[in-house]
Amino acid sequence: MVWNSANDAAVLHVEVLGRAASDRFAFNLAKLPLAVTVVTGDSGERVALSDGYRRVTLEVTGGTLLDGPARTRFVLDHEIGIDRQIATLRRLVTLLETGRFHRSLFPREARASRWLQALRAYDAMSAGASQREIADALFAPLYRGVRWKTDAEFLRLRVSRLLRLGRKLANGDYRLLLR
Repeated sequence: MVWNSANDAAVLHVEVLGRAASDRFAFNLAKLPLAVTVVTGDSGERVALSDGYRRVTLEVTGGTLLDGPARTRFVLDHEIGIDRQIATLRRLVTLLETGRFHRSLFPREARASRWLQALRAYDAMSAGASQREIADALFAPLYRGVRWKTDAEFLRLRVSRLLRLGRKLANGDYRLLLR
């Protein structure tokens, strides 16, 4: 199932306690000023709230958020990563209070550019590109004039490391990015 706490420690568990049409603390998907995606299944609803760049994901148990305003309880589970869940709860509360995600609650991931390069390198290799072509595509402006066979051992090693990481990510280790 997508967006579940087994794969992402930041998924927040929500219990629906009942409908609450006139309660100012009611959780109402229809009033949120952003994209709402709901996936339903045997184990309940999964709800993703997104502005296109940032996302908060909820795992709904015991009820539905689709029937309109509801009273909710948020359940934090220390076993699966309470710090990530608290961060998600802060993001959700800010969203509900201000109508938008606050950028400071979504820190940039320092390794994201490396992950992106690794995935680009892996895609290029999968499409048949050589390591030299990958190096040219990713690093040409930085290393123009370097001779591949004699002066570029550092570049060959860099591309090799990116390909190794790209393979890991493509073969399932991408889940580590969610932790």
